Amino acid sequence: HQQTMKKRRAFPVHIRWHDSCDLVVVSHPGSGTSEAFTRPATLETDRGKIPDPDRGAFWMRRGERLREDGEWTDARASAAEALPLVRGAPPLERLARLLARLRLFDEAMDAAGRLATEAPKAHAALMQSVEMREAALSTLDLASGDWTFKAPAGFEGTTIWVKVKDAKGDNIAAFKPTSGNTYHRGEIFTWRMAQLLGIEPLFPVTVRATLDKRGCDKLVSSLKNITYKGPKEQNRKRIIRACRDGELEGALKEWVQGFQFFGAIGKVQKLKKHSILKHLTRKGARPEKGKDIAVTQKTRYYKPDRCKQGTYKGVMDQALLARDLSDVLVMDVLNANEDRFPGANIEFKSISGQVKEPKDCVFDFGPSRLFSLDNGGTFKGAAYRSWDDLTKNLGISRFNRRTYLRLKALRGFARGEQGAPTFARRVGVRTVEDLSRFLCMDKPDDHRNRKQPPFRLFQTNLKKIVVYMDKLKDDKYAWF
Repeated sequence: HQQTMKKRRAFPVHIRWHDSCDLVVVSHPGSGTSEAFTRPATLETDRGKIPDPDRGAFWMRRGERLREDGEWTDARASAAEALPLVRGAPPLERLARLLARLRLFDEAMDAAGRLATEAPKAHAALMQSVEMREAALSTLDLASGDWTFKAPAGFEGTTIWVKVKDAKGDNIAAFKPTSGNTYHRGEIFTWRMAQLLGIEPLFPVTVRATLDKRGCDKLVSSLKNITYKGPKEQNRKRIIRACRDGELEGALKEWVQGFQFFGAIGKVQKLKKHSILKHLTRKGARPEKGKDIAVTQKTRYYKPDRCKQGTYKGVMDQALLARDLSDVLVMDVLNANEDRFPGANIEFKSISGQVKEPKDCVFDFGPSRLFSLDNGGTFKGAAYRSWDDLTKNLGISRFNRRTYLRLKALRGFARGEQGAPTFARRVGVRTVEDLSRFLCMDKPDDHRNRKQPPFRLFQTNLKKIVVYMDKLKDDKYAWF
């Protein structure tokens, strides 16, 4: 493989990197001479040092290639080498994305900050990308005075969570420690597994965050100003006591705009009556790409205060909806989600994130996609509820083939039958222990309903779903 740099007038050279032997060839078109050397860190020629932008582009492209091949450590080193050398808006944007994908979040935000001064519009677009949203969340200092917590009032359930607000009072994120029905590491697992499977748009960006004493003081202050009823009030007091130790871990989730509950499929009985279900079974007709499904949700609860009732509308592609719903239900088996249909936890979301209001209190999402906001009711016990929903109550027998192939590869890796698949190595997973850490399943907890360690439960559920899919592998009607 070769990577060729463009010729620059100030320094007319071509640089080619041969990754098979880690050899750099620098050719001088003017004189027709070439130099070859095996230590690319120097990038020195008989004419002197190659300009920084050329060296930066070399390291960046090398990092991209190594990441694609799953060479995580070397890719991170190359991308870090490129950071001080890269100049210009397009290269900085490209480098920031690479650094974020390599989980060098501080460095990614550094590159994005330099881009903001050179090209504000490009920076704004960059920060909407999924990798940079994760970088921004991961580098958020919750103890800083720039952020405040506010506990919401009037929400049902038993989980304690707080809004994270910036200096302007805008919602930036939600912080959710383990409480009530929520296992915060289950929220993080779901996002990380979505990254492995390539289905990130279906779930909110979620990272692990630990409050220190200053952060805990801010959290306790916000919770002291509100009271709840029943078990939720007991959980509020429990979180306050836990924070007195000066440290509290939780899931930090991005604040999502432009979504609404999808009541038409929010319960098993409702989904059974919905037209989309037949497209999730091998005997049903294949869903049609480009065929629109109109979605309407009326609500008196989740709407602006000025509206007595909000009406939310969207348009969903039939084929995309069927495939997404199949993927969400598979995820529910992997994380032993017991609250999907009991809690009506299924939503639809504007793809663009923009919401129009053509009439008073009528909100149009435009093109929309399935979304799963709440993924905390997970890993309490065996996946009996989500498994029964998938196999018996709904009879799902049509799946995303890429999801199946990746799950099968993960199972073989977890059993020691093969090495880490390339898509796992691209996020730094080379051993089963790496996988456990990446999925945030590396730390046990003392939840009273946790019957076995979460990572072991995941492995059990992974085996169940792969064996189920294996029976359909030769059935051409069973795949999207």
